[in-house]
Amino acid sequence: MADEDFTTYTEVDEDGDVVVDSAVKVTWTTMRRDAETYLDKDYGAAHFGDFVATFAITVTDVEAGDATSASILGLCALSNAIGVMDDLNDVDLLAVNMQQNQATDDQYGFYIRQYDGGVSQFIEGSTLNFHTTAEGTIYLTFSRSGATVSLSVYSDADRTNLLYLYTTAVASLDTYRYIHAFSNWGRDVDPANHQSGYLENLDIGEPGPVVGAPMGSVVNKMMMLLVEADDD
Repeated sequence: MADEDFTTYTEVDEDGDVVVDSAVKVTWTTMRRDAETYLDKDYGAAHFGDFVATFAITVTDVEAGDATSASILGLCALSNAIGVMDDLNDVDLLAVNMQQNQATDDQYGFYIRQYDGGVSQFIEGSTLNFHTTAEGTIYLTFSRSGATVSLSVYSDADRTNLLYLYTTAVASLDTYRYIHAFSNWGRDVDPANHQSGYLENLDIGEPGPVVGAPMGSVVNKMMMLLVEADDD
């Protein structure tokens, strides 16, 4: 597996908030909640099915604005259209959400979001509140194997200190054409809400054991069977 090359992605940046720092790092600065901003790549129809993705995110600032709505950012967002998250909710979507605690500046959590044909299937995930001044870089592993989707959140690059593991069943076994390294929420309300941070080392590869899940777990048993089938 290898990191995605962000220099080959298509950048939509309404306000000039985004800088592709290198092939493996992209930064956004004071990006408003309503900005039409995302970074995507077309891999062709039905390219993504089962996958294991790893990436790191550092959130340096998240502002609550008027405290009535949250800043939301889609990470490793797989879909059958391109756009901001508010548009992708109208199609097929499977993504990690970084969502700000709307009542408090600089607090956020991570969630799994699935939409099928514009219908919300679930938005599930961490009840933990991370804080920009305390957490530093957060390391995530996001995977799907058959009907099982998993999100693991770590505090270290070696992924040994597990902060949170969430595993659930997907409601629909969609396949996806596009990947968004990140996609802003893009809803035209509460533009005072904004965020800053950067994403690094997005690697989305072939099925394999899920880091952070016990080797005897359903997730890893399914992954190991897929690898064995490929080897045959």
